[in-house]
Amino acid sequence: MFDLKSFIEKNKAFVFLLGVALAIWLGIIFSEKSTHVDERTHNRQIHRFLDGKFEILPDLTTIPGYHVTIASFAKLTGAVSLQGMRLLSLGLALFSIGIFFLIARQLKAENPLVKTIQFIFLPLSFVYFPLLYTDIFSLLWVLLAFYFSLKKRYWSAAIFSLISLLVRQTNIVWILFFWVYIYLAENDWTFSSKKLLIHLRQTVGFVVVFAIGAFFLWLNKGIAFGDKEMQQIGLYRGNLYFLLVVAGLLFWPTILFNFRSNYLAFKNKKFLFFSLGVGIVLALSFVFFTPKLHEYNFLKTKFLKNDLLCLAYSKYVWAYAGAILLGYLTLVQIKLEKKMALFYAFVVLSLVPSMFIDERYYIIPLVFVLLFRKEFEPKKEYLLVFYFLFFSIGYSILLFRFGF
Repeated sequence: MFDLKSFIEKNKAFVFLLGVALAIWLGIIFSEKSTHVDERTHNRQIHRFLDGKFEILPDLTTIPGYHVTIASFAKLTGAVSLQGMRLLSLGLALFSIGIFFLIARQLKAENPLVKTIQFIFLPLSFVYFPLLYTDIFSLLWVLLAFYFSLKKRYWSAAIFSLISLLVRQTNIVWILFFWVYIYLAENDWTFSSKKLLIHLRQTVGFVVVFAIGAFFLWLNKGIAFGDKEMQQIGLYRGNLYFLLVVAGLLFWPTILFNFRSNYLAFKNKKFLFFSLGVGIVLALSFVFFTPKLHEYNFLKTKFLKNDLLCLAYSKYVWAYAGAILLGYLTLVQIKLEKKMALFYAFVVLSLVPSMFIDERYYIIPLVFVLLFRKEFEPKKEYLLVFYFLFFSIGYSILLFRFGF
């Protein structure tokens, strides 16, 4: 039986930092009286359900699984105010912390609690825990699907995968990743028709989910539920560049942590020069073949990200290219297990269909980077915790000041 008192005594640092996060999240819930950007749409949709109206708003791009859930809990509890619904959303989001810890432990992290603190303060997702956004709720179901995949409970994993699709359709990419991961976990990189047939029999639930996803795409004539004209699927590079910039900002301390082994020791010259060469080519490809921005990325009223992107794509092209290079070098030197190398292919697959650039698309990929990366010595891991903590606070202040 779980002994809460003993856990608190043994893990005071974790409990304290979780308390700090909760205090900040509660402060956001009760100090921010108005809705922010997508919160407005989600709030309106939830209230439609509360009023017994089951029409879907034309600007809602996702299947309304999140909205049905919040509306149901709000009706049961009477928490129908903005603050009340935010509290309900936060309560559900907190489960993702526990599931992340269980996954980190299942993956045999050296210190799963420290990784979990890093997850709590991951700047990209931190601010969305207390708001009416679908992102953390979506992440919860994706993490549940992955956890049960690791536990080899494939029907449960398939059910949670299907639920994740009812929150965000784009999660189909991560369900496909889990399906491939299961095969690699059982068979490493060896392939045969016999092994594939065994895999299909074991994971038939996933096949059913893929069939449902394909049927939805055919029926809906696209991935977006609403606002289809502005959500056209294609092959776009903008999000890949921005992901590298964001990853560089978040994980650049790991370059310092690895500096002695990777650069001063200079053990693998070919790998270092190859990585640098690829990074430079990527950065220059942005400079000389700058992709177009989505119409929504030109909106400049209270959108910090859009302001920065417009500057990067016009006045500070070379600075943005330098940030792309830093981000690439940061990601390639983060050590992942062998079978995780395929993970980055699915990151690309999740991002290239969308022309609209949004850092929230990177929450799931970067959460998995946290899970899969090999750890440093404890002092360095705690340095990353405090870097994330102060980054999250600063980033949250900027978002509320200059817009989401």
